[in-house]
Amino acid sequence: MITIKTYPFILSAVMIFMTACSYTNHFLDEEGLDPSAPYRTMADLDATAYDSWTYINLETGEIEKHKDSGTWYYTGTEQTKKEQTTEEVGINWHIAVHRYEIKTNNGSAVNTHIPDIENVIALPDGKYEEDETVNYFTESAVEGTTPYLLVMDMSGMMDGNIGYALDGQINRVLCDAVTRTETGGMPPVLYGTTGEVLAIKYPDGDWAAIKITKTYGGSDGARSGMMSFQYKFHKSK
Repeated sequence: MITIKTYPFILSAVMIFMTACSYTNHFLDEEGLDPSAPYRTMADLDATAYDSWTYINLETGEIEKHKDSGTWYYTGTEQTKKEQTTEEVGINWHIAVHRYEIKTNNGSAVNTHIPDIENVIALPDGKYEEDETVNYFTESAVEGTTPYLLVMDMSGMMDGNIGYALDGQINRVLCDAVTRTETGGMPPVLYGTTGEVLAIKYPDGDWAAIKITKTYGGSDGARSGMMSFQYKFHKSK
């Protein structure tokens, strides 16, 4: 379940309406949010579905989940598959999360290397990086960096036929905020976080600070594909 906290006030969680294709969560439609609060917290965001992206409006807190509509490449059969027709996202989204890959809506991001989000009160300087397209074959061949191969279909895993996004869209700065440690066993990868604040700016002058605080969730705290983060959205003046 997703909960939103606003400091020093705490908002009660509300029910998330879900359908087979998408859901919308209007958990910040209530009155009483304090825009002067240092940050908000989104706990246990469920991005566990391999075939979907979770779209988030950082200003209102609205969420929609939509299945990926890109082309997938299957490693076992060496064939491609075009997913279903694109579903229109019905909210003004700022970031979208797929497992531990993150993209923006025409934004660019920088790692501030600051550990406390309360200390990021103005848009930081730095080299902001825009989203990029990661081709499966190009990304697989790169050495010396973390490859971002977006797993979209695990149904054929036992037969070695995993579906990957052929041309996935990510923001590498945001993705790099999640650490990945290969284990050589099961699970094959352990996820963590750098604990550093990221800044995202948008063409209209709005910007946001975000700090990923946890990469597992669920009742036992060990469910992969869930994420918790602190964030603060800043409207342009």
